[in-house]
Amino acid sequence: MYYNTILESSAATGPVAPIAGGVGGGIVLIVIVVIVLIYMKRRRRKPLGDRVSGENQALQIVDRNVSLRQGGERQEGMYINIARASRQSSSDTDDVIPSRLSTKEPGTDDSNTYYNSFEILTTVKIEELKDYIKRKQVNEGLHSEYKTIPYGPQHPTTIAQKKENMPKNRYKTTFPYDHTRVILQPTPGSPHTDYINANLVDGFEKESCYIASQGPFKHTFTDFWAMIWQNNSRKIIMLTNLMEVAKVKCDKYWPEGGKPIVLGRLIITLQTEKERAAYVTREISVEDKKTKEKRNIIQYHFTAWPDHGTPDPLYLVLFHKHVISDHSDVESGKLLVHCSAGIGRTGTYIGLDALYEEGRVTGCVDIVKFVKKMRYSRMNMVQTPDQYVCLHYALLEAFTMTDTKIGKDQFGTIWREIDIDKQPINHQKLYKEFKMLEAKKSEHGKSEYTAAVSPENIEKNRNKSVIPSDNNRLFLTTYDKGRTDYINAVQAPSYTKFVGYLTTQLPLPDTKMDFWTMIRDHSSSTVVMFINEQTEAEFVYATSEDTFSCGSFTMKITKREKVEFDILSCTVVLSRKDEKSREIVIYCAVCSGYPKPSVLCKLVNMISTRVSMSHDAVTVVSGDGAKNCGLFCTFANAVSSMTIDDNADIFQLARLLQLRRPEFFADFDEYRLCYEALNFYLESTNVYANF
Repeated sequence: MYYNTILESSAATGPVAPIAGGVGGGIVLIVIVVIVLIYMKRRRRKPLGDRVSGENQALQIVDRNVSLRQGGERQEGMYINIARASRQSSSDTDDVIPSRLSTKEPGTDDSNTYYNSFEILTTVKIEELKDYIKRKQVNEGLHSEYKTIPYGPQHPTTIAQKKENMPKNRYKTTFPYDHTRVILQPTPGSPHTDYINANLVDGFEKESCYIASQGPFKHTFTDFWAMIWQNNSRKIIMLTNLMEVAKVKCDKYWPEGGKPIVLGRLIITLQTEKERAAYVTREISVEDKKTKEKRNIIQYHFTAWPDHGTPDPLYLVLFHKHVISDHSDVESGKLLVHCSAGIGRTGTYIGLDALYEEGRVTGCVDIVKFVKKMRYSRMNMVQTPDQYVCLHYALLEAFTMTDTKIGKDQFGTIWREIDIDKQPINHQKLYKEFKMLEAKKSEHGKSEYTAAVSPENIEKNRNKSVIPSDNNRLFLTTYDKGRTDYINAVQAPSYTKFVGYLTTQLPLPDTKMDFWTMIRDHSSSTVVMFINEQTEAEFVYATSEDTFSCGSFTMKITKREKVEFDILSCTVVLSRKDEKSREIVIYCAVCSGYPKPSVLCKLVNMISTRVSMSHDAVTVVSGDGAKNCGLFCTFANAVSSMTIDDNADIFQLARLLQLRRPEFFADFDEYRLCYEALNFYLESTNVYANF
């Protein structure tokens, strides 16, 4: 998706004194015109580098003046000539950097560079940020604005390009600037040991509070950890996976649990590791062998950045919120942030962190100015236009996010307040929260549902208003002849896996085979179903034969039993010619509307054991693939959150699911039931714990 801007431009609007004739006034006017013409002529003759330098100085002056605007007052218009220097658009990776020493594309002529006058208005009030971004959507304005920011090497990188240091650079066109590079304490007796591909970056009113680094090689692990120790870094932000698109993006610089590694004079030990859907936290202890000093370091590893493009801002903001809410080390040193090259994702995160602090303190943000500020310290920070857009939306998300997280100890009290609230529904606190959930749903245009509404697939949808978007739909890969890759299903996150659930509609007579193909293709071995009557489950196991067929599949029922709370359990062996058979366990809850809290709790308990033994996604089935599916997944995630982190944020958990299918939680009763069920679960576990 592309977002655009309207760049405000106008003629000067300052006061004009009337000239009442007179030769003196005419002469003054002529002199002014001549001076302006001479200035413009000389400006055109200046080398591009000198012009950009002068413009940057002028921009800094204007930015300082603009940042003084408070309380809604608007300064007089300020104008400056800005070079529209074209540059190559980067791909959505952190390692493709144009190899050149200026922002100019090959073949361009400085003398033909076009100049125009624009009003410099880059400071935005937080309460106006949403409307500001909307205006920027016109004509790809944010992309255009991004292109006005100097790109490519702007300062010397002499040290990085020395022969002895080149092997320490992951990418041969991304080097740290000499004036801000991190200088390691040299190893005695070993020359050329003060270099690492990393820069110091200023934050909001804090100098050199960030370290922006590339992902380390195996042969730079010692340097990497020495940098962490030297700068007293207690938090590491990692924004890349070790492998992406079959390429090594970063080497694994932390040990396995229980197996310390020794790097130089440091002993590194992994203490704990907690996995969530979009990130992993690792507690690491570091000990100096000589001094015996020990430090605890937390690595926050964001794993949901797609190979190409940018993550949904909600995931990034929730990750950032988790990082800043952790005050385990109030005296920590510089925050280390790295991805692969240490510029694109790294710049985006640092921008979010620093600008969020700026907005929180001042009520305003200046995104353009801060990106320029970062690029003064390290080249090409916020590497692509899409990352620039993502930064805007992440800031909007961060500033509008409310605190809806509830601790385990407080949840019972909160639920009792909800349960006794007998005000008109429009005045109830939880109902207002639900309406806020509805207001934040993703909006998809008709053009984003091409597969679901195509002639060959339209009749495969039980409810024509609940269909998957092209970006979120689940694909079949081994469909039979005459079928397509379409099924009305979406992937959804669990609390610990980015793809923890496959949510789908109850199959139609014509889509039974597609259902089993999905189970096979996506390696799901556990199914949770919500049905109105037992007869609705006929396609699964209501048959007089122990073995039956569906297309190219053969299913053999090996076990049937009725569990408590009207839950039926069935074990099916699924096989297809020339393929290894697999065992599927189906839990079927019979309910006329929404399931009772006791049923939801029992289902979660039953699948938790199976999920802990495998990494397979759980398939969740309901009539239209939305009602009860979103409820179950959100409730299960809330239970996991309470177990892992001793708190739960039902509101944000529901939002994350709605990113995949906006039709989840269509009414308030379903949303309220999620709170009720979680309270029931906590009370039940507390009772059992007291025995």
